[in-house]
Amino acid sequence: MYLTSQLSCDLQTGEIIPGDIAVQTRNALENIKFLLERSGSSLENVLKVVIYLRNVSDFAGMNAVYREYFKGGNEPARVTVQAASPIEGIDIEIEVTALTDRSRGNGLD
Repeated sequence: MYLTSQLSCDLQTGEIIPGDIAVQTRNALENIKFLLERSGSSLENVLKVVIYLRNVSDFAGMNAVYREYFKGGNEPARVTVQAASPIEGIDIEIEVTALTDRSRGNGLD
């Protein structure tokens, strides 16, 4: 499963939820967690994460929240890059690649 451009927003309304980098990171990761679970997957099945930060100076604040969701020693591969968001008020966007039940039961393992 590929989840791209996950932000700090309400998934039902699409309304942006403002806040500092910790708030935005938590909201984006909660949205990812929700979408994965609704698809029969979980954060434990995430293989790769790409994080787009507006300001690299926000890395420490983002990383503190990120570590609450992905524990050391069992975390997915991750890339973090600085990139401006075209959406006003958004300081972080996250994309993940994860396994789902459909991708596991294909008889190839």
